[in-house]
Amino acid sequence: MRKIQQFLIIILMFLSITPAVAAWSYPTGSGESIRVTQPYMNYFPMMNGYHIGVDLGSVWFDPLADNIRAVFNGEVVLAEDGYNQGWGTTVIVRHTLGPGNYLFSSYSHMVDGSLQVQKGDLLMEGDVIGTMGTTGNVTGKHLHFMIFGRAYHDDPWNDISLGDLGYGYTPREKGKSFVWLNTRFYDPLDVLESLKAKSHQAPPREALP
Repeated sequence: MRKIQQFLIIILMFLSITPAVAAWSYPTGSGESIRVTQPYMNYFPMMNGYHIGVDLGSVWFDPLADNIRAVFNGEVVLAEDGYNQGWGTTVIVRHTLGPGNYLFSSYSHMVDGSLQVQKGDLLMEGDVIGTMGTTGNVTGKHLHFMIFGRAYHDDPWNDISLGDLGYGYTPREKGKSFVWLNTRFYDPLDVLESLKAKSHQAPPREALP
């Protein structure tokens, strides 16, 4: 049954997913709203650095608040439980935007044992991958969400590891896109909103206070 499901997902991706019409969603809850608890490039004294992702908390009125979802169709290239150098239980998904054109999204600090995916799984936008938690180096329950790509060459990065991504902070403040550790990091919410606009989705939804 699992092989049949994977085959059907592959067919759907080839038939309906192009950069012009692809649907993106937010990674938490029902995918319809978010609550930012630590923004991109926020200075964090405890880590003496600037945040290279965005932290998202539960939206209190969302009955699916703790669900973590894939933001776009893609393939799981990493799915690991445990402390993982402070990242906690983490999933990384590779999104193919075109020939040799890849973006990666990562989802960290999920509940140990909550992962519903494994390496090699093919996902559709909105698929639940785990549950928001407190694993790794955290001060409270949240999702650490990042979007990034290879810095200098197109690479499917099949052997990616969490050690390739540093520790979630950079020692100097950067812009919306910057290269560090041979990786190009992006402001994840900025990327999502840009891709939503390009895919002719509804107008971008503002982050909840």
